[in-house]
Amino acid sequence: MHFVMDSSRFIICRASAGSGKTYTLVRQFLLLAFSAQEHDLPSRFKKILAITFTNKAANEMKERILRELDNIADHGADTPMGNDLASMLHLDSNTLQRYATIVRQAVLHNYSDLAVCTIDSFMHRIVRTFAHDLNLPMNFDVQIDNDNLIQSAVDDLMALAGAEGQEELTEMLCDFAESRMTDGKSYMIEHELTSLAEELFKEQTPYFLNLLKDIDSPQFRDIHHRMVAENRAYERQLKALGQQAVDTFVAAGLSDTDFFHSSSGAGVYFRKLANGIIAEPNSYVLAYLEGDKLGSAKSSPAIRQALADAKPALSQLFEQIQQLRSTGETLYNTRQ
Repeated sequence: MHFVMDSSRFIICRASAGSGKTYTLVRQFLLLAFSAQEHDLPSRFKKILAITFTNKAANEMKERILRELDNIADHGADTPMGNDLASMLHLDSNTLQRYATIVRQAVLHNYSDLAVCTIDSFMHRIVRTFAHDLNLPMNFDVQIDNDNLIQSAVDDLMALAGAEGQEELTEMLCDFAESRMTDGKSYMIEHELTSLAEELFKEQTPYFLNLLKDIDSPQFRDIHHRMVAENRAYERQLKALGQQAVDTFVAAGLSDTDFFHSSSGAGVYFRKLANGIIAEPNSYVLAYLEGDKLGSAKSSPAIRQALADAKPALSQLFEQIQQLRSTGETLYNTRQ
């Protein structure tokens, strides 16, 4: 462990695990607590703030401060801590012992003023002190369970729907429910709102919220409607190509399952696309459209010939589908 004097106001302690960090921090605390005239010692410790990350570390430091005060009050400079402080403060053992006794008594009589706390509790004390200035209720509670907080917030939001003066919010919630029903999903939006609210606790969220801060609700709705319309147009194009493919092989006397690998083949792929299901073509689809797989081993010669005859038209439609996806799918997924 070693110290670096950055300036007259800062001491940086660089230390590895088990090298005596707590001892050094307690010594620094007591050094500050004893650095006063004797008549000022009872109140000196109240002006010192020690901040830790965890409650465990805070409690450990408090215990060590009291234990070292006890040892020094009883044995003066005959302890490792007492010897260090006597040398640093240029005090004899009796004076150091008297200082420790005064500070120990002051701490025990005003234990709540021993300011060794976590960052969270320190910030809570500051916010509590300035609650009025921050427009917070004086009796506010701190909620540390995100799930309960989110559920409460969602419940409060849903309670505003339909209320007087909340027409814009109500319309947005209705739009959200309608868009979900259009996608074949439940109109119950509470679960989706809960999932969305969880994003608020992610570290990168404030950055993106700041980018959006100048966009008002009507603009958000306009953007939403435009993105939905663009995605619907993209879906219609793919469905139309899928339907053309289905019409082509049906006109050739083929069914969905006449293709290579039957229920996983090109016929089923085109049928799904015609029904609005956008999926990546698997190897069986490509084996027919880009390879030489015509039906199965049990396919009749007539079926195999029909598959061969339909293949050029189906391959051309498939190429159009892949071209459309290559240029539009990334934006489609982003909008979605």
